[in-house]
Amino acid sequence: KMAATVDVVSGGRLVFGVGAGGSRVGDAQVVAGVRREYDAYGIDVVTPSEALGSLDEACTIAKRLWAEAEPFDFDGRWYRLRGAICEPKPIQQPHPPILIGAGGERTALRIVAKHADIWNCPTRGDVDELVRKSAALDAHCHSIGRDPREITRSVQVLVTTEEPGSSQARGPSAVRELLGELIAAGASHLVLAPVPPLPPVHWLADEIIEPVLAQL
Repeated sequence: KMAATVDVVSGGRLVFGVGAGGSRVGDAQVVAGVRREYDAYGIDVVTPSEALGSLDEACTIAKRLWAEAEPFDFDGRWYRLRGAICEPKPIQQPHPPILIGAGGERTALRIVAKHADIWNCPTRGDVDELVRKSAALDAHCHSIGRDPREITRSVQVLVTTEEPGSSQARGPSAVRELLGELIAAGASHLVLAPVPPLPPVHWLADEIIEPVLAQL
C-alpha cells in the first residue's frame, strides 16, 4: 500500500526494490552484522531458504494487491491474508517495475525469473560472474516459459575519485573500462555508487557517464 501511494505521488516513477535480506548464513561475521540491524527492530534472523520463501510469497502478494480490484485471501507458508486489498492502485500497470537483488543460482534466480522486471546481480565487478549468473537466470526463465529479455540486467559499481582505487571501489578510468565490459555482457541498468570522499554529481557525469555514452 505504501509503495502504491509512492507511485501515485511520484507520478508513476516508483521502482520497487526488494530482496531476501540478511539470513543465517555460514559466515559468523556476516550474521553478526545482520543481527545488529535486525535485533534493533525486533526482526527474526531466519535461514536462507526461509528468507527466499518469504520473498517469493511477498512478491506474489504485492503484485496481486496492485492488480486485483476485489479483496482476496492468501494462504501461503509465510503469509496468510484475509480480505486483502490495496487502494489506491499504483499508476504503473500492471504494476511498478520490481527490482530484485539476488545471486543464488539455484533458488534465488528462480524467484527473479518469476517476479522481477529488473535483476541486480551482486557482483563486485566480476564480469564473468555476471555472464554465468545471467545464463542461469535465462535457464530459469525458459523453464517457466518467460522471455529472458523481459528482465533488465543491473549491476552496481563502487566509484572513487582516486586512481587506482581500492579492490572494490574503482577510480574513473577503471570504472569506465568496467562499465564497457558490463554493457557488452548484457547489463543495461548501471548504478554508480560513490564512496567517500564523495564527488559532486557533475563529476560523475563528466568523468564517467558522458565518456562511456560517447563510446557506445
